[in-house]
Amino acid sequence: MGMRLSGRFEERLRRTLFLACLLAIALVAAYRIAVFEPSDKAILALMSDNRVRVSSSSGWWLLEPVQGVRKSPGVIVYPGLLADAAGYSPWARMLAERGYPVYLVKMPLNFSPLATERATRILNEHPQESFVIGGHSLGGAVAARYAAAHRERVKGLFLIASFIDREAGEDVGGMPVLQVAATKDGIVTLNVSDREREQLPGTTEYVNIRGGNHQQFASYAEEWQDYPPAISEAEQLSLTAGALEQWLSRLGPTLSFDKMRLFRK
Repeated sequence: MGMRLSGRFEERLRRTLFLACLLAIALVAAYRIAVFEPSDKAILALMSDNRVRVSSSSGWWLLEPVQGVRKSPGVIVYPGLLADAAGYSPWARMLAERGYPVYLVKMPLNFSPLATERATRILNEHPQESFVIGGHSLGGAVAARYAAAHRERVKGLFLIASFIDREAGEDVGGMPVLQVAATKDGIVTLNVSDREREQLPGTTEYVNIRGGNHQQFASYAEEWQDYPPAISEAEQLSLTAGALEQWLSRLGPTLSFDKMRLFRK
């Protein structure tokens, strides 16, 4: 009797393990399907040349200028939900070509709330340098929480098609903030962005990209459930880099946060 029960138990255990393995395989497959992988254009932008040096570590991609003046501040980017950080390389490369080092932070499972503090590693490795932090979509919201908790260590916050809660908005009061939105964004719509303005400090600058949508703030191989854009991906990426560059150029060492009140629609 005991041997019979033992045999049944072993068979049930084998079946349970087999089903668990199938479930694990299905979850991995579903995750791989859900993750937004970088496009060929984004992968090409991660190639080093005589203008931009690209390096990769376990925590981030770094794109930095090879020639000319290395400008400050450095830029730390948190990716959107299930978005591979490499997808932001086209506009990150544009900034690097113009002198700004850019860190595209790699998140565990491409989910930034799992590693909110990852920027600390970058700050600790470069204690003499200044940085801004920000991100796209959910990544921007997570970056906002980081900026609120470490305002003495970051120089500014940028939100790309993103949002911020009231508590974080209060905690970053007085800090330079840039919010970039798109008129064809079907995920974080302009109505949402307008409501978010109530949460943002008076030092916030606003840039709306006409005809842009949510997905084209990066370059991915897959299409998102988004409104169709009225401009090309290349144009939107260029406009994004331009908005960031103009904002970064105003963050000099003598910047007066109290006087930085520029609103653009």
